[in-house]
Amino acid sequence: GVRWFTPTEEFLPKARRLDLSGLHLSGRPFFRIRNVYRKPKAAFDRGRFAARNRLNQDGEWPLIDPAYGSCIDFGSPEHCHTIEHGYLPAEKYFRKHPEYYALIDGKRNSDMFFGQVCLSHPDLPELFISKLKAYILADEKKAAKSGRVPPRIYDISMNDSRGFCQCPDCAKKVARYGESGTLLLVLNQVAAMLKEFRPEYFLQTLAYFATTSSPRGGIKAMDNMIIRTCNTETYLHQSILSPLNEKFRRQVEGWAACAEKLFPWEYSITYGAAGPLPYPSEYTLAENVRFYAANKGIGIFFEHENPHLNDMYDLKVYMEAKLMENPELDSRALMSDFCTKYYGPGAKAILEYRQVLNRTATENQAQVRYFFPAAQDFRYIDWPAMKKMQGILDVGQRKVSRNPVLRHRFNRARTSLDFALVCTLSWWYRNQATKCDEEELFKKLFATSRRRLFSCWRQSINHLQDVERREVPQKQLRYLEVCEKRSSRAMVSRKDLCHAQLEFFTPDCWRIVGGDEICMRSSKAAAGAFYRVFPEIEKDEKIRLIASRFNNSSQTEQLICTAEYSEADFHATDFVWLPVGCLKLTHNDLMLSLLHRLKINWRFGFLLDQYRDKEVKLWVEMRYRGGKKPCLDIGAILVTDAGQNEIPRT
Repeated sequence: GVRWFTPTEEFLPKARRLDLSGLHLSGRPFFRIRNVYRKPKAAFDRGRFAARNRLNQDGEWPLIDPAYGSCIDFGSPEHCHTIEHGYLPAEKYFRKHPEYYALIDGKRNSDMFFGQVCLSHPDLPELFISKLKAYILADEKKAAKSGRVPPRIYDISMNDSRGFCQCPDCAKKVARYGESGTLLLVLNQVAAMLKEFRPEYFLQTLAYFATTSSPRGGIKAMDNMIIRTCNTETYLHQSILSPLNEKFRRQVEGWAACAEKLFPWEYSITYGAAGPLPYPSEYTLAENVRFYAANKGIGIFFEHENPHLNDMYDLKVYMEAKLMENPELDSRALMSDFCTKYYGPGAKAILEYRQVLNRTATENQAQVRYFFPAAQDFRYIDWPAMKKMQGILDVGQRKVSRNPVLRHRFNRARTSLDFALVCTLSWWYRNQATKCDEEELFKKLFATSRRRLFSCWRQSINHLQDVERREVPQKQLRYLEVCEKRSSRAMVSRKDLCHAQLEFFTPDCWRIVGGDEICMRSSKAAAGAFYRVFPEIEKDEKIRLIASRFNNSSQTEQLICTAEYSEADFHATDFVWLPVGCLKLTHNDLMLSLLHRLKINWRFGFLLDQYRDKEVKLWVEMRYRGGKKPCLDIGAILVTDAGQNEIPRT
């Protein structure tokens, strides 16, 4: 009856007498590799929480202490993106051997987030083989000194980039074998060497971005290879078996047909400014885990960072651990057991709140993906649902108000809902409440939720840093400071658009610098949330807007319409609406590209019912400032009738 819910919180049933006579229990967890990446990690714990919940990996490093049993370790240099992080670092090789790196848009590109290597270069297999042997020998020597078992899984995987080499040789291979097949042509040579050198070891790589889909042309992975299928495609409120997630399901099944061992990488969080928002993914966990169990999954890696921010963190981590041990467990029973023991008298309210959230996501056709979803994606939680869930939680709150431990746990469980109301979507709820004459109720809920949210966040951070000794990154602390400052009053909707015009806001609070750094937007953004990009624009180069359909798996684009604008088309201080062109909304994978290097993606799935097969015009609200460091601000996008030639003012 003992439960270990977090590194510092456990449940011990009260018993006057504990009879252990004749007790003999043994078992084997279903998955061979069981890992929940919980950054920042509780360093003091030395893997005790992981071992107690029968995990045999604990994120990256440090490892689980030998006192708590053995663990499965990754070999050097790291567990992912190792071509740049060890095998072929650009700072060492690019100057002398630019031909080792991907040819993208006519230039060799070694950047971790935009470039790759050229998989057709004849030197690559031998370079990888020699480096891998060196890593193995060094790791074995280190393990012998420390008395540990040496690592047996070694990773060679591509950069964290959507790019892929466009040289003639790679293009021919991609046309025949696909991007993943082109990668396996190289790695199968390395795996063959490894099978002779260390037959008990495994070579691992990622099925990620360009290599998400399985290879074509009869290419199969060697039997000592592990393929980490990365779930970058699915919608979080539906299981992998849902028709909505058919694309990713087929990708995994394709890999299971051409590889002996899969090690899925599941994203248990949403990235970016939408990270703290609520999504009922606990209802799909069991079905997803069972799907992997049926498709050659030897383990699962759940990426689940930021315990102080993310939705229902403690419950979801606990369920992930238990389901990796036994995928056949009843997920509803797991939820009930956790909530009853963790929230005490408040359990009923927590369970009811999550049921309402899950039902709302289904009824309002939510479409929330893990990868940088926009705040607008969470508008499936409308004002009536927000009122109902806050009311349910208020009742439960009163039942734990006199117990400081239970009160804090309960407050943590509702932070994601409070964050939606107070921060990223306050303009949305204020607008909806006003339309039904409930603005005073909104103001009351807003004020109460705001006090509770930031008080709870501060207490959670203090607990992480002082008790668990997990160092919260400074970037996260700044993020919370700005959220608190910006939410001093509820945001007001930017403008009421004319009838039959629909505006789409960019993710609130984001500013993108150089394409890969994400931080808070400027507080001076009087026009509302916007992207800010610092583009490298050549002299007389025009700013291009391109609307296309982008296939994330094959990394191909189907051009729909395009427009070009010079600096003279912009206003120095105000945003202007500029048309991209006309198109039919028959899809939900529309991508808007700026110039030829910067891409911003908006999804239009929830518009299909209204505009299906109708021709519409796409507009973009932008502001451009030239000078020594030109910047381009992208405010929002707009859909109007195809024949409309200007934006009416209201």
